[in-house]
Amino acid sequence: MTKAQPGDLIQLQFSLENDDEVFDGAPMEKPLELKLGSGKLSAPIEKLLSSVEIGDEFDFNLDSNLAFGEKVNDLAFNISRVKLPEKLKNIEVGMYFDTLGPDKLLHRFRVIEATEFRVSIDGNHPLAGQALRFHGKILAKI
Repeated sequence: MTKAQPGDLIQLQFSLENDDEVFDGAPMEKPLELKLGSGKLSAPIEKLLSSVEIGDEFDFNLDSNLAFGEKVNDLAFNISRVKLPEKLKNIEVGMYFDTLGPDKLLHRFRVIEATEFRVSIDGNHPLAGQALRFHGKILAKI
């Protein structure tokens, strides 16, 4: 057997889950085709995959640093609707938009609460701060 290496195009069947639900995945019938090292997955996850023999199953427990990072409290805050730019005046719960965060970096913010006067937004990934299970199989090198 051989292990997948950066630059290899692989077929990957996987699920990403916590104790309660599956968040993402690629079933056996519709595997993900992925070039290792392309940046589509985080570097730590690609490193874990490079330790797996092609054809073997894997089961990794990812702490939040390897998954979607720790929750950053400064990226969740309330803002008055009157301070929003015109193009965001009608935002609603569940909507996303990209803007600079307090750290002056571009973040994707999610609207988590909205009233007539105030909007609560969060620039953390919805799974930030959570440990996850990454389970699957490298089906083939193609």
